[in-house]
Amino acid sequence: METPPVTIITSANPQYALEGFELDVLDYLVKPISGERLTKAVSKAKEYIELRKNSSTSTTYLFLKCEKVIEKIMLEDILYIESLHNYVALHTKMKRYVTYNSLKKLEAELPEGKFVKIQKIIYSSDQ
Repeated sequence: METPPVTIITSANPQYALEGFELDVLDYLVKPISGERLTKAVSKAKEYIELRKNSSTSTTYLFLKCEKVIEKIMLEDILYIESLHNYVALHTKMKRYVTYNSLKKLEAELPEGKFVKIQKIIYSSDQ
């Protein structure tokens, strides 16, 4: 599966920021944009690209963007992942993570044979 681009939206309308994050954008900058804010967004994009690159070579964990934070989640801790309206909830042994990624996108990042999809839920086959 082709990796989607990292997207930063710039707009004069702050009212569309939530919709932007629902579309899986990395950051939303409201005009006028200060140099400091632009630098922060670009740094975040570089970090995210590096994390994503590293996660594609590893099969023990995945990175998930939750509430403006990128979380590292061990695959062995995942109990199940469920699709709920316009977001996905990933349940581990200790915590529930919510992301605006699609279930299909998360399914593509999981190693084959370790998870089973039944309807709108992906279960760990190790549990």
